Amino acid sequence: MSGYTNYSLVTYWGINVTCNPGGIHTTGNTFICNDTDGKFVPNQEITLPEQGDKLLKAGAKYVFPYMYWGCTQATYAEAQLFNQHDEWIAKNGSGQPVECEKFQGIEQVGINYTSEGAQDFYINEMVMPFLNASSTSGMFFDEFGLTSFRYLHGDTDQQVQQMANASLATLSKLLSAFKAAGKVAIVSLKSSYPTDFIDRYFDILEEYKPHGMYYGEFYCSGNCFGDYSLFQKAVSKGIPVQQHVERVPSQQDVFNFRLAAYLLAAGDLCYLGAGSPGDWTPTGFPWVPEYDKPLGQPLGPSKQTGPHTFTREFEYVSVSVNFNTSEGVINWS
Repeated sequence: MSGYTNYSLVTYWGINVTCNPGGIHTTGNTFICNDTDGKFVPNQEITLPEQGDKLLKAGAKYVFPYMYWGCTQATYAEAQLFNQHDEWIAKNGSGQPVECEKFQGIEQVGINYTSEGAQDFYINEMVMPFLNASSTSGMFFDEFGLTSFRYLHGDTDQQVQQMANASLATLSKLLSAFKAAGKVAIVSLKSSYPTDFIDRYFDILEEYKPHGMYYGEFYCSGNCFGDYSLFQKAVSKGIPVQQHVERVPSQQDVFNFRLAAYLLAAGDLCYLGAGSPGDWTPTGFPWVPEYDKPLGQPLGPSKQTGPHTFTREFEYVSVSVNFNTSEGVINWS
């Protein structure tokens, strides 16, 4: 979408980091674990910092390695250190360790951010040394707050609130470290989280901008208004945004709705990635025809024309969205 460069696509690769006995390895752009006897198949090994530098040399504009926020996704040795500190591991209401999603069969435990030792180890020993070993632009942290609100079933409201507060405190520490290093942390958020948590999250990103970047998604099967509201809030605070819009070639009407919703609020430092469902490799982020169409300067902010309907005008395009019916119309001039 030419004519207003800040609305254009940014080259973006998610890179999975995971714990494995032989270190962090990859083939192509997907990281996988060694098997149990230490062998790696296929026989190609490259460390994550090397992979990031390789992508940059290949012409990628920005590269952001990927980590789940609430899990011990790291080298095997680092994960083992967590096992030696019981107080660093998140527990459920029954006192059992919280297990995160398995990756290639590797168990990963939730991080108990109420422990300052866990906070400091995560930032100073897991994240920053890894980041400083590469020329990558920063790091992408997915599922921020997930340990606070999804995994801790059976906990009291007070315990959940303590974890939420600790996650926010850790985020503030992390962004302070990224600011000092001149790096950018992209941090995802879900619209289903409590309002006060969302407000404090955005306050922290605003304090450390441009080193804190909001990552949002229009994957919604419903009306997307909750996700749109987060996006709009980030833009209103001048926080950089990476908005991922799911695109299935056979569903152009769905993509039009999501793209139109993006254009309703997009502003300076907003970046769009149109990707295939579940495909985080470069082929999952194809160059789509809309990127070649003129956009031009916005002629003003969006206007609400009904209870669920909005419009916005640019120099070369107008968009309208109905969040109730999940319809979007894009008219290119």
